[in-house]
Amino acid sequence: STNAGRSTKIVNVNTTVEAVLEEMAISTQGATVSLNGCVVRDTDATFAELGISAGTQAMLAVVVKTESAM
Repeated sequence: STNAGRSTKIVNVNTTVEAVLEEMAISTQGATVSLNGCVVRDTDATFAELGISAGTQAMLAVVVKTESAM
């Protein structure tokens, strides 16, 4: 488990999730993308379309689950 790459970014609510991930060079291949704990199925949706209001904070997470090497 790691929090590598954690950062804070201010974006316009009319920005798509995909645009933010691309700008930050974050790959979503094989990953689960979530916004405030809810899975984001359409990363082409804007933050506003996903229920985020201007002036509020949200947590966007991209998690890749890998098998443990034994």
